[in-house]
Amino acid sequence: MSSSIPIKNQFKYVMIPANQSLPIQEKISDKSGGLSDDYLAKEAKQYFYNQSDGAKRAAALDNATPEERKALATKIREDYAKGNSQINQLSDDALIDLIKTTHSSASCEIIALTIPTKSNNYNAVSLYSADDARIRQLPHNARATKLMEACGHALPVVDDGTPKGLCGDVFVGRCIDDEIGDVWERVDITVEDVEDPMNADWCINARTKGGGGGSGGSSTPSSLSGMMQNALGSGGGGGGMSCGRSLLIGMEQDDGRTPLLG
Repeated sequence: MSSSIPIKNQFKYVMIPANQSLPIQEKISDKSGGLSDDYLAKEAKQYFYNQSDGAKRAAALDNATPEERKALATKIREDYAKGNSQINQLSDDALIDLIKTTHSSASCEIIALTIPTKSNNYNAVSLYSADDARIRQLPHNARATKLMEACGHALPVVDDGTPKGLCGDVFVGRCIDDEIGDVWERVDITVEDVEDPMNADWCINARTKGGGGGSGGSSTPSSLSGMMQNALGSGGGGGGMSCGRSLLIGMEQDDGRTPLLG
């Protein structure tokens, strides 16, 4: 793809496989779409969607019998109606359509490793991963986890007996995001930038006060607004931004067909 992109429109990003026997991949793509049509965000979402069985689950919903649809709607209400009056107000078909939408939409989780600050020349580095990585029990990604820690972030607490940190393959990209100057542009991040993160200059800076990363390992990734408040209020870094799907329901069928939910 890179051969057809004018040099001035190219940017580099990386993909870090969970399988440590595989090398970190450096990729080149087109940055001309800007923020509104960002290639990396689109590629990450499509990559994780293709890895999942969302399309099969959506098809299974389409092919479900009236009895199966009724049972599914009842199951959703039993599991989620408590404290959620909106679910009780929806018809069975509306509930099924809602679940189908979650399976049909390409999405991902985004963690802001750094937010743009004056100290880092308004460089924002984001990590893209599958938003259902732990639900699907994807393998632990030690290299991506190390990168998150190198940017000053503590690891979220888990209670399922699995290692803390990130799971599954991840993408990492960088952009210049200067709101005051009205600039948003993809810039390069390379294999060299992420393969030894504890000693990478940008990660070292991220761990310092005002560097845009976490608070020396004392904070876990949270909301981007929270990061901005930390950076503006205390001059330090903050956490991350998680924008995964909000409705993840497990319901297996026992006849070998594609589960309607998962």
